Amino acid sequence: MYAASVTELSHFGLGGEAPILIRTKDGKVHSIAGVGTMPKMATAEMFRNRPLQPFEVSEHEPGGLKGIITGAGLMPALVPGMVDGALVALREYGTMSFEQVIAPAIDLADGFALDDMRSASIAYSQPFFNLWPTSKAHFLPNGRPLRTGEIFRQPDLARTLRGMAEAEKKSLAAGATREAAIDKVRDYFYRGEIAHKIDAFSRANGGLLRYEDMAAFKVQPGTRVDHFQGLSGLQERLLESGSGDDRGPEHIGRLRRPARVQFGRLYSPRRRSVEAGLCGSRHLLRRSQV
Repeated sequence: MYAASVTELSHFGLGGEAPILIRTKDGKVHSIAGVGTMPKMATAEMFRNRPLQPFEVSEHEPGGLKGIITGAGLMPALVPGMVDGALVALREYGTMSFEQVIAPAIDLADGFALDDMRSASIAYSQPFFNLWPTSKAHFLPNGRPLRTGEIFRQPDLARTLRGMAEAEKKSLAAGATREAAIDKVRDYFYRGEIAHKIDAFSRANGGLLRYEDMAAFKVQPGTRVDHFQGLSGLQERLLESGSGDDRGPEHIGRLRRPARVQFGRLYSPRRRSVEAGLCGSRHLLRRSQV
């Protein structure tokens, strides 16, 4: 998953979402809603009164959601949920260390050859990147989109991942358990250096995310299973933060969106390995440039 967040940048990224299903040896299916919450500052009134800016909406969603919610830029950026979701999966259901799991992602962040889809996606997004100097430097080295087969290097991302691995390493060296060391990785991202950098960038560029939003976020695994018309399915409340209507005091997003996922075909008793996958939200990290 971490490796995919480095390379599948047209659909998925480290700052995005990752709802996860895991089937354990006892046959139980566990859900991890790796979906972030909206910032506390993202009130309905703020979105109603704020004029839309260039490139915040696309031709696919003219005028934004109901004319007020932007589709790109910093305004719709959630707290990154994928990182904590993957850490919970590793901590609760895995056996490897974070350093072992993150090694392929670091290697790919140091450089990988772009495929057709990724190079086309970057080229298509060039007008948007031109509005954000940090994104332009990241995605358009030498001022142009890379072509298929060229090596795409992400030194800032590699540095972030190495910092997370170092947090675990220091904790283990101090005598921490595997689980406690993984918690230190989480703290480094959500309550440490990375959270402070996200806060600083958001403030400097008119965004809504703050350190307090990062520090308050925490993913919890669930095991709720429903049965409907003879099919087994898992229901998880993926997003709950504030309110999305006019009926109360209210943050955008207290829309409780249950995602029902049939896992009869995804999880077969005949398969040898636990299948934990992305079950819906695979979004390009184009909303917050950190």
